[in-house]
Amino acid sequence: MSGVELSGAAEVILRLQEMGTAARRAVGAVVAEEAAALQADIRARIGTGEFFKDPNDRVRQALWSSVEDDGTAVTGAVGAKPIVLGNGFDLASGLEYGTAAHDIVVRKAKALAFVLGGALMFRQRVHHPGTRAYHFVTGPFAERRERIRERIAAAVAITGESP
Repeated sequence: MSGVELSGAAEVILRLQEMGTAARRAVGAVVAEEAAALQADIRARIGTGEFFKDPNDRVRQALWSSVEDDGTAVTGAVGAKPIVLGNGFDLASGLEYGTAAHDIVVRKAKALAFVLGGALMFRQRVHHPGTRAYHFVTGPFAERRERIRERIAAAVAITGESP
């Protein structure tokens, strides 16, 4: 799975454990809003082709978000379910983290078909140069990280409860 968690640092988790019910609910509401907003933002940005082309809409459909409150921490998570291709490659992870250069070898077909320079090519083996990491989940999260922390701090301050 590729994804990020909207959980705080260890000291934030310790403070959450000490907080009252109103503060925990406030933090939970902020985390839920931010997780849903982050998922929607990633979905929209993939839809516009900002990160990569997703012609079959597989990556957008694989996006998920969740919020969990286990009594000691409130965790918001956003990620993409694995999209396992026929050769076992996880497309979502490959797009998020990139891939190293690798060979692609025919297994079940007679040849690989691809277009190169406008010509249709057939080969039994090709050397793929690898792909750069698109950081389609971790990038948008990093852009929002400080705002999320500020919103959590403000939510706790509004409740009047101190950690």
